[in-house]
Amino acid sequence: MNHKIQIAKGEHGNYKVIDHSIGAERYLDVRFVYSDSIFETFIFVEDRRQYLNFEVTNSLSEELQDYLNFLYEQLKPENRRKLADKIKKEWDSKRNTQQKQTLYKLLDFEWHRNSEVVPNSSNSQKTIQTLKDRGFIIVTNPLGRSSSVGTLVKLLPLDRYTLNAQWEVIPPRVKRRIIEVLGKFDAYENGIANGLLPDHKFSEIRWDNTVAETNDDGISEEQIRAKFQLLSNQRNQHKREMCKRCFKTGIRQPIFGINFFYEGSEQWDEAVPRAGKEAEKGCVGCGWYDIVKWRETLNQKLKRT
Repeated sequence: MNHKIQIAKGEHGNYKVIDHSIGAERYLDVRFVYSDSIFETFIFVEDRRQYLNFEVTNSLSEELQDYLNFLYEQLKPENRRKLADKIKKEWDSKRNTQQKQTLYKLLDFEWHRNSEVVPNSSNSQKTIQTLKDRGFIIVTNPLGRSSSVGTLVKLLPLDRYTLNAQWEVIPPRVKRRIIEVLGKFDAYENGIANGLLPDHKFSEIRWDNTVAETNDDGISEEQIRAKFQLLSNQRNQHKREMCKRCFKTGIRQPIFGINFFYEGSEQWDEAVPRAGKEAEKGCVGCGWYDIVKWRETLNQKLKRT
């Protein structure tokens, strides 16, 4: 590994891994030393968006060393400047939304308080999450959460297209069709509503690079009903947090506080992989996976008793 890459170590000499449990992310604290500057940052060793999951102990695998060497080149000062200019060129013509304001504040690629980059917001994490959903690589320093400093965030100067760090894209016209096919039916609230979003039944937290598919005009109604349900943005975020908790703990989370699963139990099936296409089998039976089927199955069970 490049000797100009310096990684922080813990008390016992092992590499120090920072665990951001809320985001289901893990980082290394790394210094990249260049001839005219030093770039200090957290680097992902686990992140479902980038399909990363490196094991870190007192040594680094050859794969992880190659990844750090790759990042060293990507993070060179001249590349940081080029990427900032590229992002501004893409976004200058867009409306001056909170997302845009936050992104521009993060373009110095330094640490910032959440409250600093998303001012006057009761849910700053939502804006940060939206930028992540658009493919921007943002790391979180949770270490100051219990102090007056608060949670810190930093945009990494990494080209999201180079890293292929985007989720499955749903074009606006296809999104409208999904909403129409599903009858504008809010699966959580059990009724017709406006402002709903297509939600992947199979949570992205368990995806790898074999899962994402192209959603084009040719997607059938049968595929739509099998793959999506409709939720409000608030409930979509709620489900996201429950799925993260399940991924970290191996305990499937109840919906509506009701500990009922139409297949399996609250324990994640150890015979099922944690991530990838096969992991979807472990989600089946959980209320968050298919709320309509969960509700129908529970009502049928209650009738029989």
